[in-house]
Amino acid sequence: VEGAQDQDDRIRVRSLTLEGATAFDESRLKSAIVTKASSWLPWGETAYFDRSTFEEDLKRLEAFYADRGYPDAQVTLADGELSDDLQAVELTIRVDEGRPISVVDIEVDGLDVVPRPHRDKLQGELPLHVGGPLDRSDLEASRTMIARELQDHGFPFAEVTASTEAQADKQASITFGAQPGRRARFGAITINGNES
Repeated sequence: VEGAQDQDDRIRVRSLTLEGATAFDESRLKSAIVTKASSWLPWGETAYFDRSTFEEDLKRLEAFYADRGYPDAQVTLADGELSDDLQAVELTIRVDEGRPISVVDIEVDGLDVVPRPHRDKLQGELPLHVGGPLDRSDLEASRTMIARELQDHGFPFAEVTASTEAQADKQASITFGAQPGRRARFGAITINGNES
């Protein structure tokens, strides 16, 4: 945004748009950054431009993409047009998403203690799935689901690890290693206070 750096921090953000973002909704991307557009309502909130915050926002968007399987994403300022009176700016962010790292195989080891129907159902419900991008939050959610399945079958101290093996051409294989630990069993059950 030429001319904005030497201005007071009272330059209003009139609009904020993103170009090139197709993998995620624009509203989701905007929620990941600090810079916002001012409300078009006269009584609405006014947002002001801060150069250092905006530059950090560009890095935040790149980190957002990297965490969701797009390590080559590049986010830049495409346009920052100041109004004639230098009181407002219209910002356009360009996103080059790049190719995502695709999950080509998922293995879950150590689930032999879980009945087969439950294993099959679990593997079909994991948030991380073959063909999708290597999303870190989906990877962690899948690891947690596997651990809870073991806990539900009597292994309260189960631990699950996740390892990623890079394959050629932006592909990855995922292996979840489950360690059930000792099975816990219920002891004697006593009901107190049942008089009626």
